[in-house]
Amino acid sequence: YDYRHHIEALRLRKKEERELKEAGNKRAKEIAEQNYRDRMRELERKDIELELEERRRMEIKKNLINDAAKKQDEPVDDSKLVEAMFDFLPDSSSEAPATARETSIFMDLPAPKADPQEIITPMQTTAEDEEDLSEFKFQKFAATYFQGNITHQYSRKPLKHPLLPLHTQGDQL
Repeated sequence: YDYRHHIEALRLRKKEERELKEAGNKRAKEIAEQNYRDRMRELERKDIELELEERRRMEIKKNLINDAAKKQDEPVDDSKLVEAMFDFLPDSSSEAPATARETSIFMDLPAPKADPQEIITPMQTTAEDEEDLSEFKFQKFAATYFQGNITHQYSRKPLKHPLLPLHTQGDQL
């Protein structure tokens, strides 16, 4: 890169010197030499700027690598990780959370009054619903509650014979 610019500057100096001699300028060689020196100073200045820019880029890359290595060695804190991922969102921790009533489109309507008689209590389970199913296996359970000849109401009686023909002794009831 430097060599090409240097050769180009020499070529331009010789060309200027020739053109100035043809134009009749007696100081053609001095003027061409001065222009050559100016070009060389400009090239040196550009080289220094490029070198400084390259050093600055290398320093930034080194800093990024060092930061990544430090972050890799640190223990992971989930709250910091979430905060870093969602830092673009506005901070809503200072605002009081709005109730559903405030955000409703029916805000202008009066609030309904709670009637103590309308409170729904959980249903009580009866003893007949609690059947001991520990003696049933899946095959028995399915055979008991899903019989083909029973109507929409199920039967709690165990089967006396299977619904399908069972070929192995282990499958039979």
